[in-house]
Amino acid sequence: MTIDLAEPSNRLMPHAALGALTLWRSHGPEAIKRSQADSLAALTAVTVPQNEREARLLGAALRSGDREAMWALAVACAGSADSEDADLPFAWAALAGALGQRAACLAVAQRLFELAQDRRRKENLTGAPQRSGRALAALARRWFQRASSGFTVIGAPQRLARALATDAETAPAAAATAAAAGAKPAAAAPAAPAAPERPGLVVVREVGDIKSKEGAALAKTYEALTKPLPLAGSIGAEALAAALDAEFPWMAEAVERVADGVSLLRRAGHRHFRARPLLLVGPPGIGKTRFARRLAELAGTGFGFLDAGGATDNRVLAGTARGWHSAQPAWPLITMQQTGCANPVLLVDEIDKAARDERNGRMVDKLLSLLEPETARRWHDDCLLAQCDLSQVSWVLAANRLDGLPDALLSRVAVVELRRPTGRHFDAILQGLVIDLAKELGVDPRLLPSLDPAAADLLRRRFEGGTSIRKIRAAVERLLARVPELDGPRH
Repeated sequence: MTIDLAEPSNRLMPHAALGALTLWRSHGPEAIKRSQADSLAALTAVTVPQNEREARLLGAALRSGDREAMWALAVACAGSADSEDADLPFAWAALAGALGQRAACLAVAQRLFELAQDRRRKENLTGAPQRSGRALAALARRWFQRASSGFTVIGAPQRLARALATDAETAPAAAATAAAAGAKPAAAAPAAPAAPERPGLVVVREVGDIKSKEGAALAKTYEALTKPLPLAGSIGAEALAAALDAEFPWMAEAVERVADGVSLLRRAGHRHFRARPLLLVGPPGIGKTRFARRLAELAGTGFGFLDAGGATDNRVLAGTARGWHSAQPAWPLITMQQTGCANPVLLVDEIDKAARDERNGRMVDKLLSLLEPETARRWHDDCLLAQCDLSQVSWVLAANRLDGLPDALLSRVAVVELRRPTGRHFDAILQGLVIDLAKELGVDPRLLPSLDPAAADLLRRRFEGGTSIRKIRAAVERLLARVPELDGPRH
């Protein structure tokens, strides 16, 4: 996506467009929500898709007119923004966040805090009063408060929460120093209103035998599961399909299956995300794991990964019974505890290898009851000695081949046989790999150095010659690490 203020259709509103692009730098979610109609019109007028996929994504965002479509558009913009339109993804994210999209709020809060730190460094160097940096940090806290209201903050958001809290504690001292120097302290930012309550689910009604020492310890460790956990993700089917199509154009059937399931869920009146069990079958290194992980990110749910090929028995999935030294609940329960939501996307990789291993009980046999909503709703956990509700989990299974998978499993999942992506998919693959690498490093994709065009062409030829996506990713990481610092970040 790029910006074009010179087009004839845009010349009548350059100031409005520029204002909409930078509004997120100075206004909180309440103000942006009030100006939603004007901002949407201005951003639409200056957002120029660069290919058919981006045009499809923009059209989906505009037709649906909801926060999830806008967030999907922001994600697409983030991968292609340059120095002239660096505000574009955050302008779209701010619109989505103002309407309650949690991930979008977090993205805006993170970026504002980064800008605040950068502004403070510059103010320290010049000796100027630290007003601008404090104002940006206060604004970041407002966006974060909007995102975290009603949710358990864990993982990367938790690190941002600690950084913002530390900043808030040091702000009064900085303000006192500024006052001593004759500067007026910045006005306190008004508190953001609480976000609407999201649906929740009590996964474990009560841990059994809590009078025993082991039972009491388990009840304390997994207390969060006995309280309502959020049912996350309200993305619409159209926005989800558009975003996934843009990144995984060779997985059209898988995208369609997921989108159909979400559409049916919405028609039934459910606001959270849940996908029907899906089995992705195809050769290694074609993006099955990345697809499942990206699905969870777009949906806004937690994500869990289990390598069934390396498991020696079903305990890695079903947990270990109480009484054993290594007693632990079933893997879905542990993932719910870690992610803070009751409907994570769970990927079981290489399930075809687990189906052939009959040592100490087959994992596939335990998986059958988890794939059935009715039995999953009354799953008995041998560690917690409790009935658990695992019915809202979105299961994605991955296999290299169908041989050996029992009919009982195949009848419970939507089977999608995937072919290896071709050269025409390479640009989408390369862009996705760079974005993934940036996420792992915790930086904006634009801060990574540019990949030399000759190197990109070499990777394309190798990919067309049969090199897997997994190996292409490793090559991209090595190439970016060797780019001279002189080249600087991508613009």
